[in-house]
Amino acid sequence: MQQTKKFRLSLLRSAVAIPVGVVIYEVTAFGILLLVGYVFFPIFTNENMLDPVERDHAVVIIQVCGVTAGLIGAFVVAWVAGRAEVQHALAFGAIVTALAVLYPPENLGDWPLWGVISRLLLPIPVCWVGGYLRKIVRSRRKSRDRSPVLN
Repeated sequence: MQQTKKFRLSLLRSAVAIPVGVVIYEVTAFGILLLVGYVFFPIFTNENMLDPVERDHAVVIIQVCGVTAGLIGAFVVAWVAGRAEVQHALAFGAIVTALAVLYPPENLGDWPLWGVISRLLLPIPVCWVGGYLRKIVRSRRKSRDRSPVLN
């Protein structure tokens, strides 16, 4: 009976991990973009988006925000899941990629080709890194907890 309860709890954590990660991803990406956009506001105006150099700068800023949010979101997904960190983070990366395909930005036609391709190729490796970082943190905590404390 104890094992069944533990199994149900792990399934519940797995089911909750991905939606929590998506919310964290969206809030983080939006928050970073708001902060960065406030600093770099002239780049995001429509007049500057016509200039290829300014447009590329804006796309780089957007990509950096997405990568940062992906790392944080994948780490949180792996933390909430509590097991199989990398697998949960990769599932989260697949969902982020699917969202990138289903909900492209309004001005995607104005984006450079490298921006469109990186938007589709970056989420899975970035989320793998986030899940792997969580796995490293967990393994270091376990090894630290096993070692005797010297006072």
